Amino acid sequence: EKPIPNTNDKFVALYEECWRQEPDERPDIHKVNSELDKIIDSTDPKVSTSLANNFKNESETTVILRNDDSDLLNLQNLPSCDDCDINSDKYQI
Repeated sequence: EKPIPNTNDKFVALYEECWRQEPDERPDIHKVNSELDKIIDSTDPKVSTSLANNFKNESETTVILRNDDSDLLNLQNLPSCDDCDINSDKYQI
């Protein structure tokens, strides 16, 4: 895949590293975050602040979602089938 013209060379290198054939050779999220911070810091300060804030917010959301994944595995928290019956009187209009 060819990078878009004028794409930051460091970003291209990071992108290519993330798409390596062997998963064990790919960077973890902490390294990706660190490298993106470095790339952002080396760009225009106005742009870098905006990008950093957006990336930070998305990273925090990802961490929150990952932490919440454990709840998905806890089947005891799921409602019973009776609670989901759309034909029950509870859902009549």
